[in-house]
Amino acid sequence: MKLTLMCAKSENDVIGNDNKLPWSIKDDLKLFASITKKAGFVLMGRSTFESMGSKPLPERENIILSTTMDKDTGDEDIIVVDSIEEFMCMFDDVDCEVVVIGGSKVYDQFVDLVEVMYISEIDCEIDGDSYFPSVDYDLFEMETVECFPEDERNE
Repeated sequence: MKLTLMCAKSENDVIGNDNKLPWSIKDDLKLFASITKKAGFVLMGRSTFESMGSKPLPERENIILSTTMDKDTGDEDIIVVDSIEEFMCMFDDVDCEVVVIGGSKVYDQFVDLVEVMYISEIDCEIDGDSYFPSVDYDLFEMETVECFPEDERNE
């Protein structure tokens, strides 16, 4: 398994406020969809899942890390695991890419395990209640930088 992380964060590391994204950047959402659909698997916490209407992201297998969700969701595109250990046991020997998509508690658990990070840094400082963990970016190699200027598609 290849473990990847994807996140949009402000300059002061805010990733959410009141269980919502604090911005609307359509070009970044398009990038998110492209990368996660290519991987085929996304991993998120229960709160992130609920922030998306408690519906799985289409065209992807959705892995929800939760100690309170029922494992039998009735949806074949949702896998519920109650610990990082259970997730690793299920996927360690599987030839796939899993993209960790949040929230902050899940990022905290996985940030030291990922091989690749896709970080969209939003050019602002903003108030929020959910933060991306501290990362030593020197341990990673920067491959691409893209800018999405503010316009009618990107607030």
